[in-house]
Amino acid sequence: MQPSRRARLNPVAAALLLMSGGAGFAQTAPAAAPATPNLEVKVTAEAIDDTGYKTDRVSSPKLTAPLLDTPKTIDVIPGQVIRDSNSTTLVEALRTTPGITFAAGEGGTPAGDRPFIRGFDASSSLFVDNVRDTGSQTRETFDIESIEIYKGPSGAYQGRGSVGGSINLVTKQPKAENSFLGTVGLGTDSYKRTTIDANYQLSEDVAVRLNAMGHSADVPGRDEVDVQRWGLAPSITFGMMSPTKATVSFYHLGTNDMPDYSTPYSFSTNRSKAHPDRPVDVDSRNFYGITGRDFRQTSADIGTVALSHDLGSTRAINTTRYGGSNNEYIVSNPDDSSGNVPNGSLYSSPKSRNSRTITLTNQTDFVGEATIAGYKNNFIAGTEFSRETSINDPYVVVSGTGSVSRVCNAALFASGDCTSLADPDPLRHWNGSIRKSNATTKAFTDVRSAYALDTLELTKRWLLNGGVRFDSYRSAQTTASYVNNGTAAINLVTLNPVTRLP
Repeated sequence: MQPSRRARLNPVAAALLLMSGGAGFAQTAPAAAPATPNLEVKVTAEAIDDTGYKTDRVSSPKLTAPLLDTPKTIDVIPGQVIRDSNSTTLVEALRTTPGITFAAGEGGTPAGDRPFIRGFDASSSLFVDNVRDTGSQTRETFDIESIEIYKGPSGAYQGRGSVGGSINLVTKQPKAENSFLGTVGLGTDSYKRTTIDANYQLSEDVAVRLNAMGHSADVPGRDEVDVQRWGLAPSITFGMMSPTKATVSFYHLGTNDMPDYSTPYSFSTNRSKAHPDRPVDVDSRNFYGITGRDFRQTSADIGTVALSHDLGSTRAINTTRYGGSNNEYIVSNPDDSSGNVPNGSLYSSPKSRNSRTITLTNQTDFVGEATIAGYKNNFIAGTEFSRETSINDPYVVVSGTGSVSRVCNAALFASGDCTSLADPDPLRHWNGSIRKSNATTKAFTDVRSAYALDTLELTKRWLLNGGVRFDSYRSAQTTASYVNNGTAAINLVTLNPVTRLP
C-alpha cells in the first residue's frame, strides 16, 4: 500500500546552474525540449573529440564487416545525438527513428518499454552490450554510449526474437583518459535532473568510470502524475594496454512513478461510422486514478564481467552477466467499459502486476582474421548459454464494498471506487484492500546456442557475407496456489525441448 501523494505546484520558471573547472568546459543547448533546459559541463585533462563515436562499425563482433559492407539495415544513434536532443529515456531517443513505434501494456503485457520494429513486437529483443535483457522496465539513457537498431530478421546474429528486428544498448565503459561531464536541468512542471559522467585513469592499465543520475518531474498537462528515478553505474577496467583485458561493471536503476491511463473512452452501444467509439470530452488534465492506492515501482540490477584476450590473429571474448529486474504497480483504468460514463460517473478499475525477471548468461566469442586459399576472411565463432526466470505474484485489489459490481452507486462513491466524470477527486479516500494472490507463477527458459559468421573478400569490390546459428531451448512453468488449509498445490507444465536452426 502506497502513501497518499499531495498535489504539486508547477512553477512556470526555468534556471540554469553553471559549474566549471580545471581545463575547460563546453555548453550544449538541448534541441528537443526548450522547456527543460540542460547544461553540459566537460572538464578534461586534455582536449577530446566532442562526438567521441565513429559509426563505421557497430559494437557487436558478430557483424564481421563495416556497416557499409553489411547487407542489413542498421541505424546507430550516437551519444552526442542523445544528449543534443535531450533524450532521457529509450522512448525519447527512438522517437525520430523511422520504422519504430511504442505500445502500452495492452492484453496483459506489463507496463514498460514495448518497442515495435516494422510492426512487430521487439520487447523481448532488447540487448545490453550484445547480451539479451528481457526484463520489463522503463529504460534510461544516462549510461548509454549509443543505441543500435537492427531492422529485419536477425536469427543468425541474435537467435530467437522478433522478425521485425532488435535494439542493442551500448553502455559507457572506462576509457584511457581523465574526463568529467556533468549536467543540471531545471524547468517547468517541477522538472529537475542531474547527471554525472566521471572517468579517471588510475594507471596505464587501469581506469574507472562512474555514471549517476537523479530525475524527478511532473507530467506536463496531467494532474497528480509524476515520475521519479535515480541510477548508478560504476565500472572498472584492468589491462587496458595489455593483451588480457577485464571489465567489471554494475548497473542500478530505480523508479517510483504515479501511473496514468489518461482520460476515459466512450463505448457506443450502437457502434457504427455515425456512432464511433471515441475519447470522452473532458478536461485533458483530469486524473482518474487514486493517489492513495496507485503506484508504480521498478528496479533493475545488472552485474557484468567481460574478459578478452589477444591470441594474435584471434581474440577471445567471454561475457558473464547476472541481472534482475522488478516491475510492480497498481494503476487505475478509467471506467474500463463499465458503462458509467453516460451517467456522468466513473469507476477506477485497478490493474496490477508484481513480477521479477532474473537472467544468467555466459557468452564466449572467438573473433579473428585469416587467409584461406588466398582469400581474406573476417570471422567469429561462439557459444551462448543462458537461463531466464520470470516470477509473477499478482495483487488482488478488492473494492471497499466487497462487491464485484462496477456500476457506480452510493456505496462505491462512499468507498472511493467511483468518482465524478467532470470533476474527479484523485485525493479521495479509498477504503478497499490489497493483498498478494498467493498464486505465484514461475517460468524458466534454458537456451544453448552455437554460431559462426564470416565475411569472405572475393575481390576488393565483391564480399560474401554469411552465417549460421544453432539454438536449443527448453521452457517450463510452475504455478503454486494455496487451498484453505494453507497447503501449496504445485502445477507443473513442461514444454517439449525445441531445437531451431534459423
